[in-house]
Amino acid sequence: MVFIAGFIVLLSALMFFFPRQIKPELLPPPPKKTQDKNDPPFFKDFFATIKRQLTNDILMWRTASSVLHLMPISGVYSFLPKYLEKQFRLPTHDANLVSGLGGILVMGLGIITSGVVIVKLVPTARQVAAWTAATAAIYSAGMVILMFVSCPEESFRLLSTPGNNATLACSQMCNCDEGPYTPVCGQDSFTYLSPCQAGCESSEQLDNSTWLYYNCSCIDANILTDGAKAIEAVKRYDASWNASHGPLLAGGRGVAVSGECGAAC
Repeated sequence: MVFIAGFIVLLSALMFFFPRQIKPELLPPPPKKTQDKNDPPFFKDFFATIKRQLTNDILMWRTASSVLHLMPISGVYSFLPKYLEKQFRLPTHDANLVSGLGGILVMGLGIITSGVVIVKLVPTARQVAAWTAATAAIYSAGMVILMFVSCPEESFRLLSTPGNNATLACSQMCNCDEGPYTPVCGQDSFTYLSPCQAGCESSEQLDNSTWLYYNCSCIDANILTDGAKAIEAVKRYDASWNASHGPLLAGGRGVAVSGECGAAC
């Protein structure tokens, strides 16, 4: 954020190089059109006006670019950080950083580049309007493609009862429906909605951001998947755990760690 703020300050300094006043060119006054106030407007003039507007290239290109910009931008810039968090599992600060760099910084570079191109090539108004509409169409196409780009879906444990009930058969006596959504990743590589749903009876804080849940009746302790989030956590803390609690993966009940499992992204 400091880099972005400094970059904006440097760009704002360029505004002081503009002239204080632009000398206007004296143009002859346009001829006044005489119109008879007694002539009422005709309905046929409406269709002629519409035809004239639709055949105006600059107006049509500008309208198309405005529509194509407003359709994706109105939603993207409002929900882009949350979209990056959920679809690509980015932390909140990383999602906000990507949104800022992909929005404000890129927009500023685009404005500067467009100004340089216009000064060097001196395009006509029709060419500028067509170029704006073309870039807006490319931008909208990119938003459509982004709809199909995401990380694999989470492997949530299937629910045993019909409907949206969050109770598994092995933890149906725990009344887990009233609990908050606190996902845990079991050693079977399934994500459970909460430690309660996984049937975990004990917990221990491993570090500042990781909790270990064990004696989980809904997790099969015989599944030892290499690379699983819970198994990796057990391997890191297994030596110190054995000294005070005994073997962690013994006893026929599984373990889980806080957070979603998260497939490879």
